[in-house]
Amino acid sequence: MDAAGPRPDQPTAYQEAPPAVRRLRIGVMALGVLLALYAASNVLTVDYRARTRAYLEARGGAEHADALVPKTAAERSADDRDLKQRVDDLERDLAALVQQVAALQGKPNPNPNPDPNPNPNPNPNPN
Repeated sequence: MDAAGPRPDQPTAYQEAPPAVRRLRIGVMALGVLLALYAASNVLTVDYRARTRAYLEARGGAEHADALVPKTAAERSADDRDLKQRVDDLERDLAALVQQVAALQGKPNPNPNPDPNPNPNPNPNPN
């Protein structure tokens, strides 16, 4: 191999493709990149969850929408906070009712200062 390139009678390891094939490859790669960008923009910008819920409501399946369309992480954490708040409220109500029953029966207060968290184990999962 001299400085000008391989000799015509010398085989090369990687032959160059004809210009038409190279243009076709570049065009296919460009279309692939455009298709990938289009798919990524759809995934990131379109709210498929709201569309599915709206479709179910339009078809009369609104009562099944909660079972078919999963909740987002924010909705699940809000539900967990609401549930914990309701449990705390019920525990406070129960403590007040126990005191009222004891007062009505004329007995001394069994627990004058009830613990708002009666569970001695702060970690419910010991694992």
